[in-house]
Amino acid sequence: MPRTPRLSRAEVINGACAIADEQGLAAVTMSAVASRLGATPMALYHHVEGKEHLLDLLIAAVLSEVPDVDETVALAERLGGKVLAPAEDIPDVGRFAVLQDPQGGVFAVLTSAMPLGPEEDPAPRTFSWHELTTSDQQAAIRFYEQLFGWVKQSEFDMGNMGVYHMFGRDRFTYGGMMAKPPEAPGTYWLHYIQVADSADAATTRATALGAKAIVGPMEVPGGDRVAVLTDPQGAFFAVHSKGAK
Repeated sequence: MPRTPRLSRAEVINGACAIADEQGLAAVTMSAVASRLGATPMALYHHVEGKEHLLDLLIAAVLSEVPDVDETVALAERLGGKVLAPAEDIPDVGRFAVLQDPQGGVFAVLTSAMPLGPEEDPAPRTFSWHELTTSDQQAAIRFYEQLFGWVKQSEFDMGNMGVYHMFGRDRFTYGGMMAKPPEAPGTYWLHYIQVADSADAATTRATALGAKAIVGPMEVPGGDRVAVLTDPQGAFFAVHSKGAK
């Protein structure tokens, strides 16, 4: 009998992210994640309590980590934000809240139950870029800088579409903010999942499973490739692959 591989909680969450990326959230089950990782479902129970716990961890993976959720919620309200879901605890995960910025962009914050390790560059099957399309770019930049301490890392001119503002902290660049074009439905965040092969291959897999390609695949400044899609239920997501070095 083949030996079950040794897993970490991070590998389990990354496996769940990959399935959600390719097939939608409904496809994330303990059996599906175990099969993807070459493990037995029982092996996953060393790291998660079950499907509901796994989904909680998956959702937490795309939240903004903060030292104190309640302080962040209070600051967001002072800055003009709204609370959509008050702070509450998720056992073994942490304390989280769902907020809305003054322009209508929805995001969430989390204080993890366990201490975090040093910040690292995004790995395949994790969220690697976070993009805000907003009705008031300068106001949004000020709001998030005051709330999270993000700073401008760089920018580039997109011509008629305005300036793409890239934000982050220290040596890390987390994403970009851009002005909403007239045809866009409103202010929203779009999260990109880094794939191990290419955005083109991920797009092919996703469309074969019922997703629709909205933008791309295409090359972006710096040589990376991206694509924006909707899953079969209509939820937007994006894929990202690193360019050749």
